[in-house]
Amino acid sequence: MPTNQNIFPSSIAFVAVLGFFSFGTFAQSSCTPQWLLANADFPSTSFAINASVIWDQDGDGPLPPRLVVGGNAEQSPGSLTSLRVFNSQTRTWESLDNTNLDTVYALATIQNATGGQDLLVGGNFDAVPGVPGTARLARWNGSNWSSIGNGVSEPSRYVFAIATLPNGDIIVGGSFTGIGGTLITEAIARWDGTNWHSVGGGMGVGVNIVYALKVLPNGDLIAGGNFRTAGNTQVNNIARWDGSTWAALGAGTGSQVNALATMPNGDIIAAGTFRTAGTTPANLIARWNGSAWLPLGTGFVGAFMPFVNDLLVLPDGRLLAGGFFDNAGGVPTQAAAIWNGANWSSIGAYASPNYVNTFTQMPDGWTFLGGGFYGARPVSTASVARWGCPACDDIDFNNNTVFPEDADVIDFFNVLAGAECPACNDIDFNNNGVFPEDADVIDFFNVLAGGTCP
Repeated sequence: MPTNQNIFPSSIAFVAVLGFFSFGTFAQSSCTPQWLLANADFPSTSFAINASVIWDQDGDGPLPPRLVVGGNAEQSPGSLTSLRVFNSQTRTWESLDNTNLDTVYALATIQNATGGQDLLVGGNFDAVPGVPGTARLARWNGSNWSSIGNGVSEPSRYVFAIATLPNGDIIVGGSFTGIGGTLITEAIARWDGTNWHSVGGGMGVGVNIVYALKVLPNGDLIAGGNFRTAGNTQVNNIARWDGSTWAALGAGTGSQVNALATMPNGDIIAAGTFRTAGTTPANLIARWNGSAWLPLGTGFVGAFMPFVNDLLVLPDGRLLAGGFFDNAGGVPTQAAAIWNGANWSSIGAYASPNYVNTFTQMPDGWTFLGGGFYGARPVSTASVARWGCPACDDIDFNNNTVFPEDADVIDFFNVLAGAECPACNDIDFNNNGVFPEDADVIDFFNVLAGGTCP
């Protein structure tokens, strides 16, 4: 990598800023997962969140990957819309654009021709004004909306899940009996960039809904929801598509599947509202090992109609589950819990009422939680929270791919002093939610000198 050995500039401004800080001894410490301080570094959206995704609009360009969330427009106050982007520079939520879609249930990304990503949006909303064919399913490239095969034109229908296959095809799941205005298909369809296709005949007949989609490492697709058959195969709420044929996962689940995940060893996790998986008792969550369903401890219970809405496998292989429940494996917890392969544990309490709809792993190491909950400790926040271990940013503060260099240090202190730098990281270098502070400067120089983030 390019380097510059003169990494300690001698500018007066640099020395002057240093004078405001008292430096202590660099120290290493183990991380204790914590809640990010809300309303200081990560403010409320003030409306319930249904979906979230990390969107890298320009790929190798100057814009950092950003968190996008979607929810209910009727709950969205003021001028902000139901699609929001988190601005890491200003630490505020911004509207994606001026279009206020009614209700967003699904978000995904897809590579575009310029090396960045377009945003795929699904839910229950009318067409974007002036852009026909965007009802309930639309594509945003950072500047303009476009249709995905004329969307879902049926009234009172929904898109609940979107996934992209390795070849770039888009899979859409929800509650619909037709898509694009021409294709008759039940609850699931595939867009190849030009035409819509049925996925093995769809999910039977009658009232069928696909709530979750998961693409496996080999390109196979898992669909979960509320359906009895996939094509002509009896599957019971969960099925696997290999590109040509639907297959059951044992006897399926006793009722609805809302969320899917794959573990590092290849096991498939399903979660929702069911009490059995196959013939195995399983409270809201179960594991498919390729031949049998197995419980994850004693699962989840709650006082009133509990459910699991989302799953996330953390970088260390542990599993995070979120929904509406107050006990996981016998451990009191509310809305979220973590599985270490043998036991459930709480990740911290909320004040009631609470439910988690969505998780997203953030680039800075935090885990985003979105839903409808209040009082995520240690301070109150509505609908959003972050949990995990703070991790320092890398030393390329200005994101120009040249590091270490004088400019990184100069830009760090310029931003610290209040200057604008659109391509730079924010000043919360150690991502602990407290800024500006001595620790950000200490950690910056610690990493600059080759150390690790405490």
